[in-house]
Amino acid sequence: MSREELNGLLQAVNELRNLLVKSHAHWIKAGDVQVSLTLLSLKHTIVEGNEYLYNRNYSMAIDHYDQAIEIDPNNADPWNNKGIALHNLRKYEEAIGCCDMAIKINPNYADAWNNKGVSLGKLGKYKEAIECYDMAIKIIPNLARAWNNKGSALRVLGQQKDANRCFSNANKLGLKPNVIRQSFLRIFRSNS
Repeated sequence: MSREELNGLLQAVNELRNLLVKSHAHWIKAGDVQVSLTLLSLKHTIVEGNEYLYNRNYSMAIDHYDQAIEIDPNNADPWNNKGIALHNLRKYEEAIGCCDMAIKINPNYADAWNNKGVSLGKLGKYKEAIECYDMAIKIIPNLARAWNNKGSALRVLGQQKDANRCFSNANKLGLKPNVIRQSFLRIFRSNS
C-alpha cells in the first residue's frame, strides 16, 4: 500500500468513525455493508500502527498493534504487523511468537508464514525458515518475497542450484535482481 493510499484509508476511517461518534451510533449500514464503531476503531488503530511502522517508529507501532489486539484478539493483522515491528527491533523470538498467533488465527496467512521465516532466518534456523516460506508459497504461489527469502536461506545452506531456481521465480514474479542480491547479503551478513 502506498503512502497516499494509507493516508486516504486513514482519512476515510476517521470520517466514518467521527460520523458514528457524532450520531451516538454503534454501527452504520449502507446497502449491504454494515460497519461497527468497534471495527472502525480497530481499523483506525491498525492503520495508525502501520503509519508508525512505515516511519520506523517501531515502539509506537507496537503500542498501536497492542491496542488493536485488545479490541479484537482474534484479528490476525495486528499480530502479524506487531511481529514485523518486533523483528525490526531485533526481537526475533517475540516476532516469531506474534507470527505464530497470526497463523493460529488464520492458517492461510501467507505473509505471516513468510515473516516468521524471515525471523527464523535471522536466528540461523534456515531449515525451519524454508518450511515457513514453503507454506507461504503453497498459499500464494506468486509471493515473490517468499521465493526470494527461500532462495536466500537455501544459498546460505549451500544449495546454490535450488537457490537459483527460487531467485529465478522471484525475478519472474517481478522482484528485481538488485533486491534479490541485497536481501541475500542482509541475511548472510547478519549471521556470519
